[in-house]
Order: sequence, then structure tokens, then C-alpha cells
Amino acid sequence: GWVIVAADIIVMASLAQIAGIYSFLLFGWQSAAATTWAVTLVGCLWIVLMTWICLIGIELNAKTQRWLLSAEISILGVFAIVALSKSGAVSPSLDWINPFHISSFGALADGVLLGLFIYWGWDSGVAVNEESADSARGPGRAAIVSTVLLVFIYVIVSIAAQAYGGEKFLVDHSDDVLSALGGGVLGSP
Repeated sequence: GWVIVAADIIVMASLAQIAGIYSFLLFGWQSAAATTWAVTLVGCLWIVLMTWICLIGIELNAKTQRWLLSAEISILGVFAIVALSKSGAVSPSLDWINPFHISSFGALADGVLLGLFIYWGWDSGVAVNEESADSARGPGRAAIVSTVLLVFIYVIVSIAAQAYGGEKFLVDHSDDVLSALGGGVLGSP
């Protein structure tokens, strides 16, 4: 339990920063997105808003999370389809997802660590099983469905990003790939 609390404190701070940056980028305010105090203020406002939703009740929290997750999956799906349909820097290759085509042990270790980080939070379907309608079977199904969905989303979006932008572009923008690719793939926010 303490590991989850500590991780959530660390993760929430970084997610609040991302929410603050992208809130400004959504409205085209690049200078505010590059200002630490402004990003921190908006990030804190997002934390306050999400905490308020949690305080109101788990039903509103669940509805909000369903809406946000649906929006996220839809946006990433549109991004992947449009990026793959546009002529990109590289043609997609099945070697990109072939586990036997790994260049080094370091690349494998990086991939495993990234996979563990990416999965963090998607296990919440199991963590709140006492609130589920079918607590005997629901959490197990939720864990499987969320894992399969997560793998599918990351594979298709990664392939689309690499095909559209190419390796050099992704390395040059490794701190925020989606924002860097977003304008080229989907236009302005």
C-alpha cells in the first residue's frame, strides 16, 4: 500500500505537469506552456478538480474516468489512422514488433522498463474490485481487457509515430513525441 501511495505522489506531480502544459498548448499558448509557475498553477488546479470529483463520489469519478479514457482512446485512434494514411518518413515493418529482432540486451531492458512504466495505473480495475458489480469475475476481466487494450494502443500509436516521423524526429523530440507530431498529423489543437 505504501508503495502505491508513494508512486501516486510522484506520478501525480508529473501528470499534473503534463496536464498543465497540454492545457496551454490546447489553446496555442506556447509561452505559458514553457513557464514553470504557470504550468505548476494549472497542474495544481487539475489536481484540485480531480480531487473534488473524487470527494463527490465514486460514481461521478467512474463516469469521469470512462469519459476521459474514451476521449483518450478515440484521439489516439484518430492520430494513428491519420498518421498511417499520410506519407511518412519510414514504411512500417513487422520487425518493429518482432521480439526476436531486438538489437541488444540494453534495448530489451529499456523496453521492459518502459512497458512496466506504461502499464502503471491500468491495473486500477483490479485495485477497486470491492466497488465492482461482479467482484468475483469483474476485476480479472478488467485486468485482461485493459492489458490487451493498452498493448494494442501503444503498438499502433508507436508504429504510426515512427512511420510518420521517423527515428531521428522521435529521438530529437523524445521529451514530448505526441505534441511534436500532433501538429503535422492532425493540424493545430
